[in-house]
This record gives sequence, structure tokens and C-alpha cells, in this order.
Amino acid sequence: MSVKTEQTDDLIARITTSLEEIAGTKLGERVFANVNECLREFVEEARSASRLPRRERRAYQVKEEEERRDDRNVVDLSLLLAPKLPCTWPSAFLPNFVLMRYLRHGPGPYASETIVVDEHTGTHWDAPAHFIPPTISALPNNGQMGNVPSDQIPMWSFVGEACVIDVRELVIGPDNGVSSLILPAHVQAWEVANRPLEPGDAVLFYTGYSDQFYRPLPQGRRFVADPLSGTAPGYPGVASTCMDYLVSKKVSWVGIDGPNIGPVGFGAVATHVSALQAGVLPVENLVDLGELPATGSFVCILGPKHAAGSGGEARVVAIKDEQTAQRLIASAKSQNVVDLSVLLREDMPVFWPGVGAGNSRTPYLSRTLHSWEQPGGPALVRNHMLDAHTGTHLVPPAYAVPKAGFDRSKYDDATRLALEEFEDGFGDLGTTEITADRVHVGDLVGKARVIDVKHLMGKGAVGKSPSIQVEDVERSENIHGRIHEGDVVILHSGYSDLFCKPLPFGSRCISDPINGLAEGWPAPTPETVVHLARKGVRCVATDGPTMGGADPDEARRIYWAGGQRGVSFVEYLTNVGVLPPVGSYFLFAPVKIVGCHGGHGRAIALL
Repeated sequence: MSVKTEQTDDLIARITTSLEEIAGTKLGERVFANVNECLREFVEEARSASRLPRRERRAYQVKEEEERRDDRNVVDLSLLLAPKLPCTWPSAFLPNFVLMRYLRHGPGPYASETIVVDEHTGTHWDAPAHFIPPTISALPNNGQMGNVPSDQIPMWSFVGEACVIDVRELVIGPDNGVSSLILPAHVQAWEVANRPLEPGDAVLFYTGYSDQFYRPLPQGRRFVADPLSGTAPGYPGVASTCMDYLVSKKVSWVGIDGPNIGPVGFGAVATHVSALQAGVLPVENLVDLGELPATGSFVCILGPKHAAGSGGEARVVAIKDEQTAQRLIASAKSQNVVDLSVLLREDMPVFWPGVGAGNSRTPYLSRTLHSWEQPGGPALVRNHMLDAHTGTHLVPPAYAVPKAGFDRSKYDDATRLALEEFEDGFGDLGTTEITADRVHVGDLVGKARVIDVKHLMGKGAVGKSPSIQVEDVERSENIHGRIHEGDVVILHSGYSDLFCKPLPFGSRCISDPINGLAEGWPAPTPETVVHLARKGVRCVATDGPTMGGADPDEARRIYWAGGQRGVSFVEYLTNVGVLPPVGSYFLFAPVKIVGCHGGHGRAIALL
């Protein structure tokens, strides 16, 4: 018998003895009847898992995780972004997608990337300003919709019921460089077979094109470069007359699983203009539309909140579960949608500034690559450079937990010592392959449990974060009911509402606390993270800038605790006070970038 087994048996014996002492009371009889057997079952399960070799234990956990995810009925409709994939539009004025892995595990505990991406990379949405200049410009196609910044498009425009129209017979164009056209007749035939389109619907044209041709380069040239060059048949496109018909139906957005909503050639401009002048949003580069039924699924666009953009790179997610989908579709039709994402703008405190000078993560930068009046098409396109943990973003397990085979001697002395102390209290850190692109979208959506921790504001020391304790979670459960497996827990302090402001005042948000000039934002203890993980919570969100708080020593322990147990964090929410403690539904997804240790995205909730 091992030492740990002896300790476990001793613990059971001591707890049993304590329960026997109160067995004569009514409370004792009720407790004793259930607890001893439950405790033994729990410990025996833990023993069975611990007897497996680590590799087998990890495989068991992965299998269990996959089985759980299969029940979610959550479908990712987004392309993977990678430098070796044809995710950018081939144009002289648009740079390729860039991914720089500039922060790695060792000597410090974290890994992150610099991303350079234009707003029309991979799966993305087009804002009216993409093809509609503002009225003051007097340029062709100008209109009132061109006056609406992309960050002010209402969130209910991004959600709705998915109406999937199967046009796979059009997947191959009739000739090189020529597209097959999706016509009003295709839509009308679908309406006869299903139902009339309604205001607020999201129309998704299922051509099968991305499924067939989105491949690594050079084979991936067949996706968009070869059709544009006239060396391969064109991708399917929506005719402008068809878009006019959809506009007349007052749908919210129109998506396609191909590289352009319109056909090859200048006809694409007419299709875009028809949609955007009416405020209908085109969505391009979808994938896996065959996973959805013709009607009945809820679908949403989750794109980072770039200021004054022309659209944005995005994740598109659908929910098929009938009960959940119908609830969310009803909320979408009632426009009960809340934006929980901070604004991405250069004068906002949306990236980690670091301690002192010269220690910041990659700053957020945004530039115009192409404007309406320039040659090459009447279009606005903007480009962004940012760290993977910018604005409202995901922290996957791999942020602080290395992959298998990592040499711990690469850690500096401080990190190694801190990890030894962590493992003494919490067990082996382990390894993980779960980067942001591998976090299942089903883990990041679910019923929201908002835990009010505003009472902690002002209770911390300078340079430290007030601690969110297990007792704070239990207090919330005593009032609002227990937290269930799959719930998304949101820690609400109101911090970002107060301090995420334009610089220089915005330095109070992150820079001042981490430099010892102000109190930090409330952050959970590692024990609180473990407590939530044991309840089956896979995603914990906060309206503080980070989950780890202002103290770097405590932050390491928090990220290790989450990563060790496969918990993902969503950081830097705002506007959480609009949500009730229970009853809303939370959705977040990061842009799907290969092997990324963080992910910028959009968080919303439906009431």
C-alpha cells in the first residue's frame, strides 16, 4: 500500500469517526447515510485514474472530453488561419497573414504570438464601410450606411436563425475564371420547400467550395488565386439580383462557404453594394455548412471589435440543439443581445503594457491598407497588428502549460521554484496540446452564471488584486442556485467599466496596478479555479483585464491551476452589469489561428 493510499484511508476513517459522533441527531443521520459512501466512490475513482501511467491518464481524459463535447451540438463554421493556407485575398495591396511566435515557454511561464491580419482574412464579415463610402466623400456608391462605424453595428445584426440553402450543384464554375451564379430562383425554391424567409434570418449558401478546395499552399491556389488568374473555374457567387431579393426579405446577413459573396470579376462589387447599402452583412469563407439542417439552428458572427473597421476577421458558430437554438433565436428576434467586448483602438489600454519601460507585449496597431478612392477596387480595407491576448480574448490551457516533451530546464530559476511550490500543493502540472484553435467552441458557450464580486473593489493593496475566494462562489450559489457542469462562470467586478478608458487616464486600468501605483482588479485564487473546475466548469470569464490579476507571482498559480485542469479563461469583458445573475446565455469564440496561445474575439450574451 502506497503512502498516498494510507493517507487517503486515514482521511476517510477520521471523517467517518466525526460523522459517527453526530449520528444520533437528525442532521447527523441524514448526512451519515450519504456522505461516507459518496466519499469512498469519489476517492476510488481518483485512485483508478492515478494508477494509470500519465500518458494513458491523459488519453483517458481526452477521450472523456471528446465524448462530452459531442453532446454540445455546437458547430464551428470557421476556416483555420495559417501562413501556409490561402486565407488572404491575393492582391498586391494586401499583405499575407503573419504569425510570429515571439513569446515561448521558457524562461518565463507563458507563450504568445504577434498577429498581423487584415480584416478580410479567412472567415470574416463585411461592414457597410467596406464598399459604401460616407456621404461626405461624394464618391460613387456613397450612402448613409457608410457613416456607421463597424464597431457601432448593433449586435442583433450578427445573430439569427440559420437558413441553409443547398446549391452544391454550382460548386464548379462553367469555365476558367467564371463563376456559377446563385439566382433568386434558388432562394425561392428553398422557400417553397421550407418556409418564407423572415426579417432577421441569416441566409447561408452551402456550395461545398471551402470543404473541397481550402487546402495548404501551393495546392490551395485552387481556392481563390487560380480562379482569379483564369486558370481554374470560378467559385460560386451570389448574383446582385439575388442579393436584391434577399434585401427585400430584410435578412440580417448572408454567408457563403467560398472566398467571395459575389462572382469572380467586377460583378462582386454590385453584389456587395446591394447588400451593404441596405445594412445586410456579407459573410465569406464559411465551412462545414453541411453540418446544419435547412432551418432551426441558431448562428452568430463573433468578430473582434475593431474601431472604425471595414468588417473583421471572425469566428462563426452555430448551435443545433433544438431547445437552446429556439430560445436564442427568439432572443435574437427580440434584439435582446448584449455586447460584452472592449473596443480595440490604439488609444485604449487593450494590450499588456508590462512593468517599467520596454517590457510590453506587442501593442495594438491599426492602419488603412486601401481606401475607396484608390485604384484596385472601390473598397476600404484595414490591417491590424496585435498580441494574441489583446482586448477581449481567450486564454487556453496551453498559455501556461507546455506541450509534451518540454524541457523544464528552459525555465528561469524563479519560474522553476514557483512551479515546484505549485505542484507541492496542486499536483503535477502536466502537459497540453490545447492551444486556442483546439479549444472546442462548445466549451466557450453556455448558460451564464454571473458572480457578483463588486464588494471586493477597494479591498486590495497597491500593486495587488483582491482575491475572489471559494466562499464568494458558494455565497452566490446559496442565493441563485448551484453551478452546473457546462455553465460559463462570469466574475463581475465592474472594473473594466470604470477604468477601460482612453489613455492617458486608461493607464489606471492595467499599467498603474502592475507598476505598483494603484490597486489591481479582483482575481480568483487558484483554489477558486480548482473549485469551479470540479463542478464541471470549462470556461471562466472576467471583466478584469486578466484572470491572473496584478501580482505576477499569484498570476502564475492561477494560470497553472486553470491550464492543469483544462479550463479556458475569457478575459477583459465589459458591460457585464447588464446581465442577470442567472438566465442569460454567453457566447465567445476567438479567431481560429493555428497553434495560437491566445485568441482575440467577441463576447456576447443573449437575454
